Amino acid sequence: MPRTLATAARLYRAGLYLYPPAFRREFGAEMGRDFEEATVDCWAAGGWRSVVSLWTHTSADLATSAGIQWLRSGLPLIALVAAAIAMLTVTLAAQLSRVTVPVPLTDADRDVLTITLMAVLVLMIIVAVLVFNLWFSRSLVRRLPSSRRF
Repeated sequence: MPRTLATAARLYRAGLYLYPPAFRREFGAEMGRDFEEATVDCWAAGGWRSVVSLWTHTSADLATSAGIQWLRSGLPLIALVAAAIAMLTVTLAAQLSRVTVPVPLTDADRDVLTITLMAVLVLMIIVAVLVFNLWFSRSLVRRLPSSRRF
């Protein structure tokens, strides 16, 4: 097998890192072996023309299926929800700057109130991101039934 075919197999294995980690752990080794075997078979059957055709088809499949697997993992949805909540919070904070407080405050009191409000909003954003990450991305621990030993 020419060095180019071995290099292509290494590149394909590196391309498998585009997949989500759980998918890569489960199927990565098998996919790498299958690609290498298919490359060797195509080389034996049709030479470079067959190999380039396989690589073109496999590259397109790698790109589309990696995107699909990331969508199935739910991570883009989590990121979108977290970004939306952060944007809504910042928008709300910007709208609050137009609200007047009817209590007579000194300049020092306004500064303390503004800093406190900003700190609370930042903490709310951090808490929202953490809660959504734990809520959506945490996989359920599946407990296997314990076998009884007599």
